[in-house]
Formats: sequence, C-alpha cells, structure tokens
Amino acid sequence: MNSVFTDKGPTMRHLLTVLVALSLTGCGLAPNSSQRLATERQALLKARSLTSESLYPADLGTRWRYRTMARSGDGPERPGAEQVFTIVQAETASGSHQAVMERRFGDRPMLPTLIVRNAEGVTLSRYLRPEDGSLTVLKWPLTPGMSWAGRTWPQAQETITYEGTQSVTVPAGTYTAAKLEHRIQYKTGNVDQLHYWYAPGFGMVKAVEGLTVDLGQGPVKHQVTCELTSFETATGSVGLQP
Repeated sequence: MNSVFTDKGPTMRHLLTVLVALSLTGCGLAPNSSQRLATERQALLKARSLTSESLYPADLGTRWRYRTMARSGDGPERPGAEQVFTIVQAETASGSHQAVMERRFGDRPMLPTLIVRNAEGVTLSRYLRPEDGSLTVLKWPLTPGMSWAGRTWPQAQETITYEGTQSVTVPAGTYTAAKLEHRIQYKTGNVDQLHYWYAPGFGMVKAVEGLTVDLGQGPVKHQVTCELTSFETATGSVGLQP
C-alpha cells in the first residue's frame, strides 16, 4: 500500500503507508458472471499456500482498499484517509514477476512501488529510484521463527521475522494469514515494531506500524493501523470471501 518498506529512514511518511488484499460482496450477477466468479474462486483456493505468488498477488488491474486509524502517544485512535493501491504494470519473464503499484493516501498520490517477486521472495523498492535501496519483505521458504535483515540506517538496524500463521479479522473478512514483524533496533536502545499480515490468495490484509517520531519536543510513539476493506481483480470480480 510511500511504502514503509522503501523509505531511507523511519520518518513521518512511514505513518501514512503500508500495503494490501481482499473482498467485496456481489449481488445480482448475470449467469456468465457467476460462472466466472466460481472459476476465479477455485483458482484462488488453489493459490492459498505460503508462496510468493499467493501472499503477494500483483496481476495487472488488481486493486486493494484500506481504512486507516492513527494514534499519537496516549491519545485516542482517530480515522485517517483511505489508502488505495493499484497494479498498473505487470510482466512475468524468466521466473520473475515485476509489477508497478500506484498508491494513493486519500486524494494525495504517493511514490509508486516496484514489486519484484520470484521463488526466493518479494522485494520492494521505489519505482525508477534504485538509489533509494530495496527491502525483501517476504523470503522463502517461510519457516516460523526465521529472520532476515531489513534496512540499515546510521542509527538503526531492521530485522524481519516470520512469526507463523494467525487468524485476523478486518472489514473485508476473517483470514488465516502469515504474520511478520519488522523490528527496528536503535543504537539508543529504543525499539520500534511494525507488524504485517498476508493472506494467501489476497496479499496484505492488515498492517500495524508503531514508530517513534521526534519533532523537536521529545520522542512520541505514533501508531497507524491499516485494514483491508475491499479487493478487486482486473475483471472487476467481487464477493471473493476467504
């Protein structure tokens, strides 16, 4: 779903992003639409293993929508702008799938994300900005407890850990999802934690990002929660329940 995965450092922009997956309800479908929906549902069920393709779908025209809630310090949680992610380019060649995802935070367009997906995992970076670096958000084979290095900054180091599968409920439905923790360890001893849930066949369904921000008045912990509200394919399919 600016991606928290590709900024050079934990800044306020991290609090406005994340990434996505899932379903709407369908009614009044014509017979041919119902048949197509059943076929697509069957294909999704086959895809629901823990593979890079199932956990991070990125076909052309795929779109995810998320509601956003934010909290600063001990203050109340408040609703934020809707986040929308759309795959606008996609190509598969030599065992690697590359896609470009456009992102919007409310009415504001964010920098697009380049997705590279293969048998080894999923890596994200800024589209046409390789100098910003990249981040492997999923790595195979996934084994509960496995960890790998994330980003490195002058004052911090990120470690990503796959914690196993977990049932998670969001507005779009309830899913058995792969849960990952992004742990940012600072040289000061402070720690920030970000958690992401990926549902096979749908992608990211939830993200909770807790980051410490210091705007000159001392460090304050900010938390942003993003939850999937709907998922669409290029054919406009709806009602694909988990």
